[in-house]
Amino acid sequence: MVGFIGRRRFSGKLAFLAIVFAVGPALGSLSAVRERSTPAEFYIRAAKKNLIANGRYLATTRSAPVVWEKGSFEKAAWERVPRISELDLQLTFEKTRDEKIFADPDRSHADLRRATWLYPDDGCFVRAVIAADTVQKLIGQKAAKIFAFGNLNVKTNNSPEGSVEWWYHVAAIAKVTSKNGDAFFVYDPAVSTKKPMEVTAWLKSMGDPNIEIAICSGDAYDPDSDCTIGERDPLARAYAEAPQYLNYEWNRLEELRRDPTRELGAFPPWQ
Repeated sequence: MVGFIGRRRFSGKLAFLAIVFAVGPALGSLSAVRERSTPAEFYIRAAKKNLIANGRYLATTRSAPVVWEKGSFEKAAWERVPRISELDLQLTFEKTRDEKIFADPDRSHADLRRATWLYPDDGCFVRAVIAADTVQKLIGQKAAKIFAFGNLNVKTNNSPEGSVEWWYHVAAIAKVTSKNGDAFFVYDPAVSTKKPMEVTAWLKSMGDPNIEIAICSGDAYDPDSDCTIGERDPLARAYAEAPQYLNYEWNRLEELRRDPTRELGAFPPWQ
């Protein structure tokens, strides 16, 4: 697996080389962070190159890693997205956003923590697993995953720069069927804290008119994952990788001169 984790930032060709040569499961999942002014294509090419080098992709296989499945909105595998009622959509979204499931990693208090919705920079793959798992626990089937690729830039109050930049982003997705047809909604409180976002609005919020997507199994984790099958135990992987992002979230609120004890406790900013 390609490793490129945490808050390490690189510029220019170093961003490309950082992915190309940082190889090994011990280094963790593919970070979503994109160095400002570095094209997403650097990261995408490097991820593909490493998959080939590590024997993780063969053109003769029927399924492929997420990064190979990406393409146009029209050609995405929308049939993989499960159906959910409109009522369950909002209920599962709020449960996903509000449930405290992680032990606080490096703090003296024993409070449990929510997924890191207030640290949008990275760790989307962990948050997406929690959303998909929550949907499964509540309605009996797992949400699918939607991956977006491109020069992504999202405005947020949870960054000192007022925005974050990604080369990819992932979230859980479900569909609601009405007399007007199917509508697809994304679970991403890091982008929209009040309710699920309609998929075209979610994509538009990332600011790249040439964005590409892949609709994958709810067990897919990061761009290295098999899009059709996913990972064997994404929930265990998410719990293993969550602590670093929980620390980043705490530190981010302190950096913004906000109170992490309050916002990560009983008074999140969406209340």
